[in-house]
Amino acid sequence: MDIFGISKGGWGMRMTPRDMAKIGYLYQNHGLWAGKQIISAEWIEDSTKRYVQVPEPLEPWDLYLGYLWWLHEDGLYAAHGMKGQFIYIIPDFNLVVVITSNIPDSEFSQPQLLIRDYILPSVK
Repeated sequence: MDIFGISKGGWGMRMTPRDMAKIGYLYQNHGLWAGKQIISAEWIEDSTKRYVQVPEPLEPWDLYLGYLWWLHEDGLYAAHGMKGQFIYIIPDFNLVVVITSNIPDSEFSQPQLLIRDYILPSVK
C-alpha cells in the first residue's frame, strides 16, 4: 500500500477468501460477471497464455508465466500470494479453488500437492 492506502496492484493486497474467489470466478467466466463484461475476454485469454517457462519451479509440475498468472502444465493457472495465498482456476472442471495459509517458503509446494493429489482426482 502507498501512503494513501492504495494498493500497488502487483503485491501487498489484502483480500478476503470470498473476494479472491470472485476474481477466480471472473477469470473462469472469461471476464463476465452477472451477464456484464467486466474484463475483456481478449485480456483474459492474453493474460493466461504461456510466455516464459520458469526454469526451477518450487512446484511439483512444469510452470510458466502469463501476465500476473502462473500457468501449470495441466491447464490450470493461479495467482500466488505471500505465505501460501492462492487462487487456482481450473478451466477443464469449471472450478475455482482458493487457499489461504501461513506457510514457510520451504512448504510452498504443499498447496499445489493438495490440488494435484486430492482435489483434481476428486472432480475427475
